Amino acid sequence: MSDMVTGTRVAMPSQQLYDHWRVNHVPILYDHISSRKLGWPSQCVLFGNAALDALVASSERADRNFANDPLLSMQETRAMLLAERTGQSREANTLMLMSAKIPGQHTTRVADSVRRWSENAKDAYVQGDLRVVKRIIHPDEVNRAQLLANELVVTHADHADVYVWDLKRQPHRKEPFKDKNNASVPDATLVGHEHDAPFALATHSQPSASAEYSDALVASGDNNGQLCVWSISAGQIPSNPHSADIVTDAQVQNSERTSARSSKLMPLLREQVSPSHAAINDVALYPESTQQAAIVLSACSDRALTICDSRQPGVAQRVHDAHRCDINSCDWNPHQLHMLLSGGDDGQVKLWDSRVLGDGDGDTRPMQVFEEHRSRILELKWNSVHANVFASGSEDACIAVWDLNSARNRGDGSQEQHRAPPITSQTQPPMTKHPELIFRHRGHQHSIASFDWCPAKSDAWLMASVSEDFDGSTLQIWRMLDLIYQTREKSIGELRTLRLTA
Repeated sequence: MSDMVTGTRVAMPSQQLYDHWRVNHVPILYDHISSRKLGWPSQCVLFGNAALDALVASSERADRNFANDPLLSMQETRAMLLAERTGQSREANTLMLMSAKIPGQHTTRVADSVRRWSENAKDAYVQGDLRVVKRIIHPDEVNRAQLLANELVVTHADHADVYVWDLKRQPHRKEPFKDKNNASVPDATLVGHEHDAPFALATHSQPSASAEYSDALVASGDNNGQLCVWSISAGQIPSNPHSADIVTDAQVQNSERTSARSSKLMPLLREQVSPSHAAINDVALYPESTQQAAIVLSACSDRALTICDSRQPGVAQRVHDAHRCDINSCDWNPHQLHMLLSGGDDGQVKLWDSRVLGDGDGDTRPMQVFEEHRSRILELKWNSVHANVFASGSEDACIAVWDLNSARNRGDGSQEQHRAPPITSQTQPPMTKHPELIFRHRGHQHSIASFDWCPAKSDAWLMASVSEDFDGSTLQIWRMLDLIYQTREKSIGELRTLRLTA
């Protein structure tokens, strides 16, 4: 694996170093962590929203194994989405809605949970704390998935169309499923791209007073530099009469089969973002976008960062050479709306102010540059609850957690904002030069394929991550110890309380 910054080989964590981390670091740095080996590679893991949490909770009440297990009944139920890619084998590609049982904060001994880790892929879904609620046979390998609204999920594969799935109405496809041609039929197909659109995908929806949603938007970018945005209202996803079908016509390509049988929706915006037709690798929707004003941030392989606004033609803002190499990921802060993130093959994470990006003619500089990772950045995500917290996942097998307040207020004399120094979950690399870095998760031994923050306010520091290994993938669900991200005064107070009660 090449280090895109130095050109040297990046040494992945050795088994010895991993074992040392598991035995000596996990018990003191994590409040909870589970790890399991999966039989197939995966590029997508997501926590569900409140509607999906309710859906999996209702399925548990009908499952006697859960009802009769007192330990599981005391834990929180979280919905999760996980995709498995089967490559050239006959096994079907799947998108699975999972029920994950998560211990509450300060309720378990981490050392005990480590003993239950599964290193055997055959045991991945046998343990009671992770269960398949619904399985969809996806027409092709799932590269990206995003929550849309309620029980709706959108997915990207290696072709031009974007699929919409209603996880409440879709039938559960039970094993065995040995034939890729027996694909599930999506509830809607978003058409408009003329080239493959494998990765760049973003969604946004505005909650309404009713149980429905309004102004649900989907943004997608393709390999030819074209951006498409669709608007989806509550009545646009009709009950699909073909959703329960098993399609077996092996003479027709999967993308053509599903397109023919599901509702087709055309985009409200189609824009050529890259003049050089460079691939769009990631997109992010402005958190207050509406059908009348859809604003999209795009990260491109021509090193440009762009913003398009549906109210005006062309690209509204552009930063040429925002990175030294391809830009792979971007995200828009849901709380501080002017703050943007980008990450690229140069291993850098950059923080931008959207108010001063300009139109591409000037020399726009980032607010801050973070150089912590030893290889290319693959994913960036702001925390949905804590406005100044984000995470970065890299090909170097590390997920870094950052808190902008940790640096900004460390020396200002404010008792509320003083925090403990950055902490690493392994012995290398050496201590960071960035005080914003508060934690490194080094539980994976291979490149980070995907990660997600839990959207629930009650558990906003809970994370899920998946790495693509040589022989499958590794799924981890983890929560760092609260002493790491709390204010220094609160942490000291808790430690004193523990000392008095010990």
